[in-house]
Amino acid sequence: LRIDAERVTWLHRSRAGVALGVQAVHPHLSLCDAASVKRWRAAGRAVVVWTVNHAPDVRRMAELGVDVVISDDPVQALAALAAT
Repeated sequence: LRIDAERVTWLHRSRAGVALGVQAVHPHLSLCDAASVKRWRAAGRAVVVWTVNHAPDVRRMAELGVDVVISDDPVQALAALAAT
């Protein structure tokens, strides 16, 4: 099941999302843009992005202000952050 940005927003606003106390979104890298991250952060959600495996993407996620990146290569991800 692929969750798109519209469905993620709906879930967090739904009764189920509120009842479950949803505190974070975990979107795929392809769903993260400035508007989406801003909307999720404004709703008080942490943003945990997966799978961020390339240095330019790691840097872009840092610029967007996401809370966590999940990567198959954490050493490379840390090196990309250190280079900024």
